[in-house]
Amino acid sequence: MIFTLSDGRSFDTKDVRDISAIKDYGQEKSSIELSRLAFSVYFKTGKSIQISDYYHFSDWAAAKKRLSQIREQIILLREAETKPEAKEES
Repeated sequence: MIFTLSDGRSFDTKDVRDISAIKDYGQEKSSIELSRLAFSVYFKTGKSIQISDYYHFSDWAAAKKRLSQIREQIILLREAETKPEAKEES
């Protein structure tokens, strides 16, 4: 299934090999006000993408929740595609 991120990037969940844990990368070098949370999606081709959310210090929990929901959606879609179909008994 094609999964599209809010920034317009998309990928096929059947090509996902692994998904990392969410990591706090701390303050961005380009901004003293924003920090970054992110996780990576690794593909069977060897490529990867990083999915990030930026937050102000007091908004950490909201950013973590948003990223957790996206990560969980990807995991559930990938698992649904890799599970063998249940065979009906006749």
